[in-house]
Amino acid sequence: KYRYNWTSPLAVSATDANEVYLGANVLFKTTDGGTTWQAISPDLTRNDKSKQQLSGGPVNLDISGAENYDTILSIGLSRLDPKVIWVGTDDGLIQLTRDGGTNWSEVGRHIAGLEPWGRIYQIDPSPFDAAACVVSIDRHMLDDNRPYVFRTDDYGRTWKAISSGLPADAPVFVVREDPNVKGLFVAGTARGLFYSTDSGASWRPLASNFPPVPVFDLTFQKRQHDLVVATHGRGMFVLDDITPLERLTPAIEGAELHLFPPPPAAFFQVWRNSENNRASRYDGPNPPDGAVITYWLKQEIKPDAAAKAKGEHEAVAAANGAAAKEPVTITITDAAGEVVNTLHGPGKTGMNRVAWNLRYGPATKLSRAVTKAPEHEAGEESWRPSGPLVVPGTYTVTVSAGGRSEQAAAAAQLKAALGVRADTSALNVMINRIQELRDQLAATRRTVMAGAGAEAGNEPPAAYKDVLGDASALDKKLAGMMDSVYNTKIQPGVGEDDIHYLSRLHDTVSGEMMLVAMGYDTAPRPVVNEELAAVHAEVAKALDAFAALVKTDVPAYNTAAAAKGLPVLFLAEGSTPAAE
Repeated sequence: KYRYNWTSPLAVSATDANEVYLGANVLFKTTDGGTTWQAISPDLTRNDKSKQQLSGGPVNLDISGAENYDTILSIGLSRLDPKVIWVGTDDGLIQLTRDGGTNWSEVGRHIAGLEPWGRIYQIDPSPFDAAACVVSIDRHMLDDNRPYVFRTDDYGRTWKAISSGLPADAPVFVVREDPNVKGLFVAGTARGLFYSTDSGASWRPLASNFPPVPVFDLTFQKRQHDLVVATHGRGMFVLDDITPLERLTPAIEGAELHLFPPPPAAFFQVWRNSENNRASRYDGPNPPDGAVITYWLKQEIKPDAAAKAKGEHEAVAAANGAAAKEPVTITITDAAGEVVNTLHGPGKTGMNRVAWNLRYGPATKLSRAVTKAPEHEAGEESWRPSGPLVVPGTYTVTVSAGGRSEQAAAAAQLKAALGVRADTSALNVMINRIQELRDQLAATRRTVMAGAGAEAGNEPPAAYKDVLGDASALDKKLAGMMDSVYNTKIQPGVGEDDIHYLSRLHDTVSGEMMLVAMGYDTAPRPVVNEELAAVHAEVAKALDAFAALVKTDVPAYNTAAAAKGLPVLFLAEGSTPAAE
């Protein structure tokens, strides 16, 4: 009795979820969530009987439903007037009712020059004007791959073609208007997404990392300012927070750098169990945690240019763990003007987007000269603990690009986490400095022995024996100091190698750094504070010992070395760490 398309359209009322419309060759409506239905239209198709014959044979008929024709393919419900309903058919008709279905008129006949039989693939009533809508017509089954998009502002009495600027050989399947910005259209074509900021008068690609695949439908999430995209064969995509696109103006595009106001960020405590991510389970990625920040660059900023212009411009945030060589620098400061984190982001032309994970920066890490780790150790950044979470409040993002510039529990946790972070950084700096001094001493010994033609295990030349003896004694002190706080025997990249050795001070501090930084809004218990205080005292003791060595032993050695014309030990001024 009724003909249904293979993809029969459904439309839900914007004001009543129990009011749903279903397209066959007539339009059905339910007001009780689907329990009962009634037809509210006559046959809205051409009802061409010559195109409704059974297909297939001679053995079996092809009656899967995909061969049905003269059917409704799209439904558009006005969000402004519930009695205004638009219907598009697969045989090229655009039907309109303005009284809820009592009377219908075919308004597609007013589109000048349009050949018949094109599929009215999608209809999008304007969210701003009940008289306006946009239709997308697909004619690729008629061997015509040109884009056909039309807009009316007077209930279909007149139409204007708005496909100029879209790919000439790619059908358009859907065009929808952003409910937050009048005139901002997004089109889904056979070759990906395009957008227009002038009601379709001109179009530009909306690419980024979106693939050039057929887009059959899309929808705007008004409250979240998100764009949800349905492709044919590549799944669903969500472009989170399109407010930068909504706010993009010619003035912004002409600016060398523009930072869009980031939306408020929310904390998420997420436990990710990688053991459950097996092949039989699939879930899509969530939006990035933390504060998402978007900025516009008129021209590409390359790392070299950024290095020369460092600190001269306002800039933007990047995700924790982003490559340090990224050319755009972001500094995040709190309400008191104190730096919370400094990160880095991409410098490509156009829109750039990064995320700050709402944490302070991590502790200073050990140098590779100490850890002996490979240059690109797998997973290095993934396990290195970040700093503690910030407390809720207002933070300032400052961007540098190409030369242009209180909850008591949470506060207590933050104070403890910042303290152990400072201890971790100071201890790591000390270990790095010890390694630098030992490397310099070793280099001096190699140079002297090579100059005298002596082998490594031989006695040094008599003229340098005493000073090299002093060097060996100092190196032994440094090695002992290193060994007392850091286990050099643990092999990098060897799983659980640390279970064979007693922990050193560095292990304890690093473990506490990770433990305290991972929590949020939980004041440390007394036993934790006692442990942190004890470890802090041990760190201070180690730092004081190193400072004393630098103050006495290093100058004594330098005096002896200089007297023999040998290189002196160098430490940059202020490079000796001290406990806070």
